[in-house]
Amino acid sequence: MKLITVLIVSILLMSSQVFAELSVSDLEKIREIVKESETRTKDIITSSETRMKEYVSGEIDKINTKITEMDKRLTNQINSVDTQVGRNYNLILGFIALIIFAVGIPQIITALQGRKLREQEEKYEELKQEIETLKQQLIVRP
Repeated sequence: MKLITVLIVSILLMSSQVFAELSVSDLEKIREIVKESETRTKDIITSSETRMKEYVSGEIDKINTKITEMDKRLTNQINSVDTQVGRNYNLILGFIALIIFAVGIPQIITALQGRKLREQEEKYEELKQEIETLKQQLIVRP
């Protein structure tokens, strides 16, 4: 049994294909097949690269469009905020002017009235002293 198994295995291992040699025509056919496969591979790679470039270009165009839209929206928002800040600045300046007039004008009026009051008091004091001197002169002459 062992002998038969070894014999069958050795016959199978020593098939005629093992001892076959490649002829020049066989090598030429193999070279042609390899060249054709290289050509097909190059064509496939070229078409794949072309499709990839088109896809990437399309995606870049989409992204550029989105960036442009976002830039427009951002510019509009910045202009809107700038307008609001300018309006608020003018409003604050108006309030400051109103406060200055509301506080400053009464202060000026009060200061003028105080000055007139002091002048009248000084005149009153002068007149009072004149009256006192006249009284003393009248009292001294009897």
